[in-house]
Amino acid sequence: MVTHRDCEAYRAASLLDHPQTHLETKLERIVIGVLGGGCQVPIGAYACKQGNSIRIRAEVLALDGSRYVKVDEIVSYDNCEEKALRMGHELADKGGRELVKEAISQTQSACQ
Repeated sequence: MVTHRDCEAYRAASLLDHPQTHLETKLERIVIGVLGGGCQVPIGAYACKQGNSIRIRAEVLALDGSRYVKVDEIVSYDNCEEKALRMGHELADKGGRELVKEAISQTQSACQ
């Protein structure tokens, strides 16, 4: 949220913040943030509470869906942000980085 913490807008919006969902969304964004790519890249991440742990899944696909790489892991709450970062790098190293570059290149070519 972009506002000063000492204002009414912050206090009102903070009533709507659900801590578990906030953390899950943060982990998803960490994984995707490693690869970047924006809206033109078929990439997704999903994190959800699973017992006393969090399951994080992420996938990057070729634009035509012919190739993909994914990670899927159940992690503890301890250092879960660092684990999400590691998973993002793992996804990149497994070929996600190349799929992102391809998608960006292909969508830029199509727009010219």
